[in-house]
Amino acid sequence: MKYGFMLLAWLFFFGNSNAQNVGIGTTTPHASAQLDISSGSKGLLIPRMDSRQRNAIARPATGLLVFDTDTNAFWCWAGTSWVKIVQGFSSMLQDADGNTKLSLEKTANDDIIRFDMGGTEYLRMNRGRIDVVNTGGSVFIGVGAGANDDFTNNYNVGIGDAALAYNTIGGNNTAYGRNALSSNIAGRNATAIGTSAMEYSNSRTTSFTNFNVAVGFEAQRGSTNAAANTGNFNTSIGYQSLLSNIKGEANTASGSSTLSSNTSGSYNTAYGAAALSRNSAGSNGTAIGYNAMLYANSSSTPFIDSNVAVGFEALRGSTNAAANTGNTNTAIGYHSLLLNTTGSGNTAIGAAALFTNTTGGGNTANGTLSLFSNTTGSNNTVNGNASLFSNTTGSNNTAIGASANVSTGALSNATAIGYNATVNASNKIRLGNTSVTVIEG
Repeated sequence: MKYGFMLLAWLFFFGNSNAQNVGIGTTTPHASAQLDISSGSKGLLIPRMDSRQRNAIARPATGLLVFDTDTNAFWCWAGTSWVKIVQGFSSMLQDADGNTKLSLEKTANDDIIRFDMGGTEYLRMNRGRIDVVNTGGSVFIGVGAGANDDFTNNYNVGIGDAALAYNTIGGNNTAYGRNALSSNIAGRNATAIGTSAMEYSNSRTTSFTNFNVAVGFEAQRGSTNAAANTGNFNTSIGYQSLLSNIKGEANTASGSSTLSSNTSGSYNTAYGAAALSRNSAGSNGTAIGYNAMLYANSSSTPFIDSNVAVGFEALRGSTNAAANTGNTNTAIGYHSLLLNTTGSGNTAIGAAALFTNTTGGGNTANGTLSLFSNTTGSNNTVNGNASLFSNTTGSNNTAIGASANVSTGALSNATAIGYNATVNASNKIRLGNTSVTVIEG
């Protein structure tokens, strides 16, 4: 009875229950508050304890609030774990042990937002700039990008998921795109731009200089056995350019799928979509133009490819790339030497010059459509548009002049000189066309 009277007196003196509200220091507690404490000179003191005591609370109620003197912060039990809700008395957010944090100012008017992780400051937002610090000059953006970099003075740039993911000591590399230069560990100075560009770059663990430059989706991606990809000094620009290169060196490929099948060939130059696309082990080839030398010899045995092709589908070859063994050919012009297979030592200059040639060798054709129908004929020499147009299997013929020709496709050692001159027999010389009536000496 005594204690009940005292409680009633306390409530009457300090507040008013007001149906369900309790006021302390006020007779009019707010209707929305179960307990309304009012004071102009004092505050509310929440239970204080260290982290050990807080964590020892048995079966804490959801919403239980305490002040942790170890972390200098308020903590609330969220039903399954303690959650820090007030970050001490500094302008920062930090984890339980204080080594990962976001701080707004270290000193007055510092005006820098700093991000610390694991006790090291790595990022600052500084007056419109984002500064990456304590990474050895490297910048990585993307899930897993630069995940293994040792943060010594490597000066790498890796942007994209898994870009430079396995790099540890390699430096001065630039990788833009998902998986770009992903397998690199110790290589230096490489440039890879594009998804999976140089993805399987050489994974040797001792430092070396990688002079390769790859720009484009899967450019110089390499074989999946990264340790085998030792090729160097290559430059490839375009979708899957030098896609399969393993040991090839000093190749230049510009255009979609250029030199895409190359594995060990070196010193090749390919400009134009799919130029030298099927080449595997040939070296020293030159192909400039869309599909130029598209079906170049696909032999996996190293050989010197002394062919030069300039023009749309010049020296394209048969679709059976393994059969295209012809060498030392020069083709300049649209569809020049288009169907050549085993023919060697040919020179074709002009659109569709030696267009149909397959096995013929040692021919020289200068002029649009010159030696157009030749297939197996060899050692023919022509100069002029459509000259020896009708020759197919004939050899050792000579034609000088536009449309200088043979009457049938199998003549040998025949010569036609002059516009539209037509020789009709082997071992014969025809000088001029039928309109010529006088030959003066």
